[in-house]
Amino acid sequence: MSRAMAGAEAGTAATAAGCSARLVTASLGCLLLLGALALGLAARPAAAQSAAPAETVSPDAFELTFWDTIRNSKNPEDFRAYLEAFPKGRFAPLARIRLRQNGGDGPGPTDPEALEAFSGDFVASEATPVLARPAPDGPRLGSLRAGEAVRVTGRHAATGLVRVERRDGKPGFVAAERLKPVGGTPAAGAGQGGPSPDSAGAAVAAGRPGEPVTDCADCPEMVRIPAGSFEMGANELFDFEKPVHRVTLARPFLIGRYEVTVRQWEVCSGEGACPAKVGPAMDGSLPVTDVTWGEARGYATWLARKTGRRYRLPSEAEWEYAVRGGGKTTYPWGAQLIRERANCLGCNATSLRRVLPVGRFPPNEFGLHDMAGNAAEWVEDCWFDNYRGAPADGSARDSANCRERVLRGGSFGNDPRYLRSAARFKYDAEVRYYGNGFRVLREE
Repeated sequence: MSRAMAGAEAGTAATAAGCSARLVTASLGCLLLLGALALGLAARPAAAQSAAPAETVSPDAFELTFWDTIRNSKNPEDFRAYLEAFPKGRFAPLARIRLRQNGGDGPGPTDPEALEAFSGDFVASEATPVLARPAPDGPRLGSLRAGEAVRVTGRHAATGLVRVERRDGKPGFVAAERLKPVGGTPAAGAGQGGPSPDSAGAAVAAGRPGEPVTDCADCPEMVRIPAGSFEMGANELFDFEKPVHRVTLARPFLIGRYEVTVRQWEVCSGEGACPAKVGPAMDGSLPVTDVTWGEARGYATWLARKTGRRYRLPSEAEWEYAVRGGGKTTYPWGAQLIRERANCLGCNATSLRRVLPVGRFPPNEFGLHDMAGNAAEWVEDCWFDNYRGAPADGSARDSANCRERVLRGGSFGNDPRYLRSAARFKYDAEVRYYGNGFRVLREE
């Protein structure tokens, strides 16, 4: 190999190393540059076999190509990648300026500064994916088996995912709710400013009412919601969310901790009570989607018959009361939009345009997951263009021969406006859509 070619390869390796650390954030500059470098290196063996002398390629050419690719980018991850690959590069001072201009002067999503103190020895309560970065749409490094031991070394504040080290020493991020402590011992750091949970999930869900309960092995996990009153609706955006009105729910109820999953639906379809899903096999932990309102209602009817409990779809008021967590929050997690807390159009570095497994995001104050984004959720109510005349007791609002029913929560295909607790929209009750799912309610 010529000295020039060795220098070029060294430049390639440095660039690739910087890019590989940021590739998971969908950095356009990295994607384009690595693609170009891959093509160039793939062509090298053929060139080496020819009689023509090797072309002299300066390592600086790789830096220049990288910079030309990202110089007008608005993505701070492009400039982070450049600085990791070329910390003393000719454009490093300008890259730092661009990083600040694009809002990237703070710690990145995988930087230690972005993690809260939280540690302890845990085991996976169920099979769960291990992610490369603390974002629910991050690429998978692998998965934990049920019962596999891990060491928790931190918690990402924005997403609630915890950083773990597996037995092979490799780090990754997992959903806290899918871990439990070894021998029931609280995580280290309790009383030192960090959480003191009975489980990793409890660290996220501290103060939530009640532990989830199930009525059968294949039944959805249910969380008890206390009785109470709240202000339903919003006056800020759309007329169909108005007027704000007070609703009182006189009796507690239980609602699904997660959306009904593919695995749970398959039990129903296996007994002939729900239509079978056609097409390729799906991950059982995904929320079941592409179901009509009537099919969602049919699942609840089957569940009631199977368990002897009063299962049904929640009313619109019950759903909104549950998502607000007993407060007045604009979003399930609080007053401000936190894009990393949901799967929606434009929420994360990459718009996935698909559902994610349930439980990827931290719960709300009542311990409920994925109430915003991922899959939109059918409720019992018929669609009305406003709340004038709506029941004050939280019961469902219906109409004879109703063709349009209410969906709540927004899906992966909706923008952040639909993540709001008050957001509502309509859909033809008899039409399936790949973004529509549901969760069930159980009366006490």
